[in-house]
Amino acid sequence: MGTLGEENRQFSHKELLLVFEPAFVKNLIPSHLLPYLPFLRESLNEIRRAERIVSTQKAVTVLFEKLQAVDEEKEPGWFQTFLDALKSAEFHPLANLLQDTLTHSPETDENCKHIINVFTPLLYEKIIPRDVLPNLFAKAVISQVDKEEIMAEETNHGPQAATLMLIDRIYRHKPGWYRDFLEVLEATGYEHLVKEIDPDFVSGEKKTLDADGANGGVGNNGKESEEDGEYSGYVCEGVEKLNLTGSSSSGSDHLPGQQQTALKEMDSSNVVDLRASVRRAGENRLSYPVQESSQEIVDEDTSQEAQNLRSLEESEPATEVPNNNTSSFEVEPMIQDPALTVSDNEALYSRTADETLSSSEPSQLKLRNYQKELAQPGLEGKNIIVCAPTGSGKTRVALEITKEHLDKADRGRRKVVFLVNQVELMEQQLAVFKKNLTGYRTYGLSGNVDTKVPLSELLPKNDVIVLTAQILLDELRDNVLKVHDFSLMIFDECHHTKKGHPYNGIMAFYIDQKLVPPDVDSHPSIQKKLPQVVGLTASLGVGKAKNIESAKDHILRLCANLDTEVLSTVVQHENEMLQYVNVPKSDIVPVGERAMDPFKDIISRIMEKIENKIKYLHGQHQLQEISAADLNAPADKGEGPYTQWVHSLKGKFAVIDDQKIRWNYKSCLTNLLTYHQALLINEYCRTKDALEYIRDENSKRSTRRNVEIDNWLQRLFQEKESQLDAIAVSDAYQNPKLAELEGMLRKAYEEKPDSRGIVFCKTRALTENLRCWMLETESLKALNPQCLVGTNAAVERRGMTPNQQVDILKYFKDGNTKLLIATSVAEEGLDIQQCNLVIRYDYVTNEIAMVQARGRGRAEGSHYVLLAGVRGTAEREEINIIREIMMKKALLAVKKMSPQEFRGKIHKFQKEAKFEREILRTTQRQLATEDEYELRCLKCDVFACFSFDFRVIEGSHHVVLDKEFMARVEVKPHPHGHKYGNMEKTGKLHCKKCDSDWGIQCLYKGVVLPVLKVVSFVLVDMNGEKKWEKKWKSVPFKVPEINVEDLRKIAASQ
Repeated sequence: MGTLGEENRQFSHKELLLVFEPAFVKNLIPSHLLPYLPFLRESLNEIRRAERIVSTQKAVTVLFEKLQAVDEEKEPGWFQTFLDALKSAEFHPLANLLQDTLTHSPETDENCKHIINVFTPLLYEKIIPRDVLPNLFAKAVISQVDKEEIMAEETNHGPQAATLMLIDRIYRHKPGWYRDFLEVLEATGYEHLVKEIDPDFVSGEKKTLDADGANGGVGNNGKESEEDGEYSGYVCEGVEKLNLTGSSSSGSDHLPGQQQTALKEMDSSNVVDLRASVRRAGENRLSYPVQESSQEIVDEDTSQEAQNLRSLEESEPATEVPNNNTSSFEVEPMIQDPALTVSDNEALYSRTADETLSSSEPSQLKLRNYQKELAQPGLEGKNIIVCAPTGSGKTRVALEITKEHLDKADRGRRKVVFLVNQVELMEQQLAVFKKNLTGYRTYGLSGNVDTKVPLSELLPKNDVIVLTAQILLDELRDNVLKVHDFSLMIFDECHHTKKGHPYNGIMAFYIDQKLVPPDVDSHPSIQKKLPQVVGLTASLGVGKAKNIESAKDHILRLCANLDTEVLSTVVQHENEMLQYVNVPKSDIVPVGERAMDPFKDIISRIMEKIENKIKYLHGQHQLQEISAADLNAPADKGEGPYTQWVHSLKGKFAVIDDQKIRWNYKSCLTNLLTYHQALLINEYCRTKDALEYIRDENSKRSTRRNVEIDNWLQRLFQEKESQLDAIAVSDAYQNPKLAELEGMLRKAYEEKPDSRGIVFCKTRALTENLRCWMLETESLKALNPQCLVGTNAAVERRGMTPNQQVDILKYFKDGNTKLLIATSVAEEGLDIQQCNLVIRYDYVTNEIAMVQARGRGRAEGSHYVLLAGVRGTAEREEINIIREIMMKKALLAVKKMSPQEFRGKIHKFQKEAKFEREILRTTQRQLATEDEYELRCLKCDVFACFSFDFRVIEGSHHVVLDKEFMARVEVKPHPHGHKYGNMEKTGKLHCKKCDSDWGIQCLYKGVVLPVLKVVSFVLVDMNGEKKWEKKWKSVPFKVPEINVEDLRKIAASQ
């Protein structure tokens, strides 16, 4: 075949794709290519689904069908985009093939693949992929995506599983891969393996195809071709050195029967023919042959492969992988030609998973009688909620149900997902499942893990996936996955399955599918495909119930949301359970306030002056948006209602047209929030911490606008600053709560020096303030206290990264840290067996949180204490105790319902919830208009951008594409710049006019992007109507996902 410019001019782009489809079917991984094909965005899910459910080869066929259907008038540059995509995804040989510049022979490539197939058992047993990946990537044998996926496979499933993935990837991207692969093995200490595969290569007798090939090869015009030289180097000479009797260390006996037969039939004449074929390919510079019908070839081979795989399934059960001293094992070759059927593909992978992961030792998981009672209905395949105390072993029950399910489930169907409520719990539960589920592939995934591998790509390759719920919900919403893709779903801390929680979002897909009428659904048996659902919780809660009947309804609605058939509790073996479950001793310790609190008095008076200033401004301007009643502040300036009042006013003032008036109000409200937070810190910690907080917040405010209101606000504080300094250092105003807390901790650790304790408090800021106090307190600093807070806030707002959380928990378990100061993030699920002291520091929420926090005291003789101030904390705790008793009574009442009554209630509540979702979706569609909005600075009203300038990245980061936008901002260094997922923070964005904080600057895939926070702007529609929203999910316009074309345009402008 000549050049595209001459001999092949008569072929259209689509005809060329038909000609070369067989090569693509064998070598392309469509999921690596799809991000670069924006013109196929409507078909991406279908192609991904084909790859996930059927095979990579089937996905290529679907991709080519979509390419054939491209409207060339609407997408005139589609073919060039496709070529660029192949290069971007590092499939250079396939790109070159279409451009007719590649001169390597597929026949040679196939022979090299067969040789690597023969030596797969040896490589499988001996190499550590991590050793060779950097060099293979440097030589472009594998892509960046390949490298990351193989490293993830090694981390999660070990080097043997990763080796199989590596062998499947090495031939896909580069001509000359065979030679490069051997060179990398030799360079990384695996010379002995190279000697097994190709002795002449190791000895230095590196034979070439011909003299030209040794020097880089000669192209069509007699010139040296770099790519020819890459490929035509060292051919597969070592094949004739194979021990055809099967006695080599690579071990033909180690191979499945099909491979043993093929190897034994490879006599010397076969070897000669193979080598001759390789030489002819190099001499003649063969190109890919034209095929009459690619589809016939694929179908024919698929049928044959399916028969072979079925015969293997029937004749050879999966065997266990021994250690390196064992001389017999089975492994499938990972370089496969061509497509498999869905069932055969799953069977092949399932068998490989068993062989690479199963252990010769049986699982030590043994349940006690009460745990067997909890598990029984789940073992029968029923949807259940397991409700049992913390520390009773609910995770062990879930493991038993999972193991039984996996052992009995059809291999192509067994897909288990274990859902957790918090990122912090994923690693803990993953470790438990990996330890106890030998023989099955288990993978962990959370929203904070920096991975490019989506859940839909991981699912076919794993049996169990432990992940945070939002990840699954996102893929369900994007229609990438369906709930019936799983066979078992387990919800940890399932009491969250209500309202807008991700758990409830996932189950909404389940319930909607369940309630589809059979005559509407094209697959009448789809309800039978729905997964089994298991929920785990220590407390079902009672919601806002005030009596047993309404508490009963709350539990039934939770059961409806989880499609529960049985509420599983311990009845017959309750006495046994009580022997093993530790119930901490509980106390409520009241503590008073300071006898005198001059700091609070002074700050409260400053706040009153600001409140009166707001009323004065309102009287001057008579704003219609705000009534006089709106300006009445709550009397208690240090409690939650005050924060709500300030934010309510903030939203109303945001839509005022007059910029100066709006600025005056905003400045006043900002100062009120600062003083409110300072009062909270003063109440729970030291006065000097509260004063330092005020100074820190004042220093952050812009000095660019020297307006009258800002000067007045600054004077209010400065006039009292020296007086506040004197109060902060005086011993006369010590906080009695801190004195009581110090006494509790000192006593506990004197009695038992190796104690572990957790102090729960209300906010992230308080955890840091308490830690600073403890480190400065002689009797407590030896405890080396550490904070444990959530990952849902940035580091600069006192959030933590997942790695920081893991480190802190490890220090706590090891005893390097003996005290944690935590927010509610540590209330649920964290299993710290040594913990024997739990203190809630004047902090109470609901009965579920009480049960969960109390359950953190796992050690024998544990103590649970509520240190209660004078704001009604003790009374709320007593109410929670009453509600806990009410929950137990309601639970018993539900269990006494007849099966018919129970099912009837469940069905009724499910239909009601479905109707409410449909109403909500209709409302949201009506609100999400296509109207254009201007975004203007909340402070100074300067124009920022239009709503249509926005794109969203990964469903959460809202970026601006307007090339002129950066001229409207000032970029300052980011105080805590770091990489978070695929985004790297590089700066802070501030309004050029008023210095208001607009957001951050990030680096994403090599492109610099502005990421904005909507709370900093007023939204103005085409009629001049104004809105202010605190969250992006509430904006009245749609924001599309960013695509490759968007990124190209931005990159070009930079």
